Amino acid sequence: MVKGQQVIPLQILKTGDASTLAVVAGVRAKLPEILKALPPGISIRPFNDASKFVRTSIEDGVQEMVTAAILAGLAVLIFGVWHTFGDPAEWGGLARSVHAPLYGHEAELTHPTNSGHPTCVSGAN
Repeated sequence: MVKGQQVIPLQILKTGDASTLAVVAGVRAKLPEILKALPPGISIRPFNDASKFVRTSIEDGVQEMVTAAILAGLAVLIFGVWHTFGDPAEWGGLARSVHAPLYGHEAELTHPTNSGHPTCVSGAN
């Protein structure tokens, strides 16, 4: 008895290689046809839907992958800029060095891979 009414619990199990989402979708698709064949006064009410858990798990996994991709992209961006332009404490002159070629001036930047030797950035010789 559930809430004062007689019930017959029926559990649908899937085989090991079947998709939970596919099984639930198949059962839900067949429910209207089954309900038409039942005598009056008999109803079917699902009380435990395993596909909700599966869908939530998939959504959480996708959200975690997106978060990881964003964080990885930020790390590449931050450390890539750091590697390219050196220590952020020295970035004060960076704006002048980057904008100098726009005004026809020669700009010099030091790069960690060339042992501190100046590198010509612009083509104004």
